[in-house]
Amino acid sequence: MRKQIIGLLAGVTLLAMGAAVGSAADADVSQPVQSAQPSASPTQTASPNSTQEPLIINGTTKVADKAYAGRKDLCVVVIESGVTEIGANAFDGCINLHAVYIPKSVTKVGKKAFNQCPNLLVLMESGIAQSVVDEMYQQELQFRVGPTYKAGEKLVINPYRINYPQVGRYWSANNIRYKVVKKTDTEREVVAMNLSYAKKSDKNKVKKVVIPNTVSLAGKTYRVVGVNKNAFKGLKNLTTVTIGKNVRNIGAKAFYGCKKLKTVKIQTKKCTFSGKSIWKKTSKKLVVKVPKSALKKMRKQLKKSGLKAKAVKAA
Repeated sequence: MRKQIIGLLAGVTLLAMGAAVGSAADADVSQPVQSAQPSASPTQTASPNSTQEPLIINGTTKVADKAYAGRKDLCVVVIESGVTEIGANAFDGCINLHAVYIPKSVTKVGKKAFNQCPNLLVLMESGIAQSVVDEMYQQELQFRVGPTYKAGEKLVINPYRINYPQVGRYWSANNIRYKVVKKTDTEREVVAMNLSYAKKSDKNKVKKVVIPNTVSLAGKTYRVVGVNKNAFKGLKNLTTVTIGKNVRNIGAKAFYGCKKLKTVKIQTKKCTFSGKSIWKKTSKKLVVKVPKSALKKMRKQLKKSGLKAKAVKAA
């Protein structure tokens, strides 16, 4: 099994070194690779001066906090079955790390375990705990969940070609999930879809949302041109929202049911609002601030969206 996994990860690594890591929806399936027989030895090996040798971790139940932090020599890591926890900041700052395999025996991944690993693709065994998958979302990592491994059986695993985000695909940055709506040689645009947290309980902890002017995805800059319908609907503790200057439309019910929402700062001077339920069931004290030079026009647009004129003020 180890040889097969290492071969897979090495293939992914070579692809990643030539292209930025993409989202799960951006993978193209290449030719399948046959697995070798599983093997297990209670050792932990690495070549300290080479990015070509994989780091094999076994014979322990936990990868300690900060265990490999700052290791610029690491390129591929294989964590074998029996390891149950990856500590906080375990691989923090491993900037050349391109591929990590995590078995389903792992049930806990510490905070910032893979922080500052910009080109990393995480491969996880089928059947891995949902809490681990959730943490991948939390840390905004690109990942795949592969097949279940059984000792003594041959397996077929598809390696993946990793691309930049394509039109219609999704990508996360700073805890917001975006959809690519335009991509040319000169223009790149995305729409804010929702928060990228996997758990509703985590979403409900959010008090402030910032829709930026632009966002960097896989090293490229995209203009944020919209807020999707239902994007931030029902966030119980949301109090403040800032909307960037490039947003052209805010979708229906985007902030519906945000009962504590009191302040919205809109930086764009030209924006349309879909439907009359965007601001329903928000705080009665809600104030929407807009650019002074566009106050009259924006007040008219916001009134159509169900907001009272007195709630719209100049920034």
